[in-house]
Amino acid sequence: MHNADVEELFGCISLGTELQIRYETSDVVVDPTTGQTHLVFYPDIYNRGSITVDSVREKLKAFGLADYFTRECIGGRLLPALGQLRFLFA
Repeated sequence: MHNADVEELFGCISLGTELQIRYETSDVVVDPTTGQTHLVFYPDIYNRGSITVDSVREKLKAFGLADYFTRECIGGRLLPALGQLRFLFA
């Protein structure tokens, strides 16, 4: 989260509201302009090792894309993603 995100969230919730902030190193994003789906990998800056082929496949499954990328394709993108943002286009 960036400071602007925190400020926006603060203005949207009431004092005392419980929320959960999760550390994510991968995401599935749909570009609102093109409608194209992107599988995004973020650097694991805290070295939690939270990004795995299985965690990415679970995320894809939630979007109905579980069979779109092979395990090998995902695994091949994980190591290079440790230092930079990487995309796979669905």
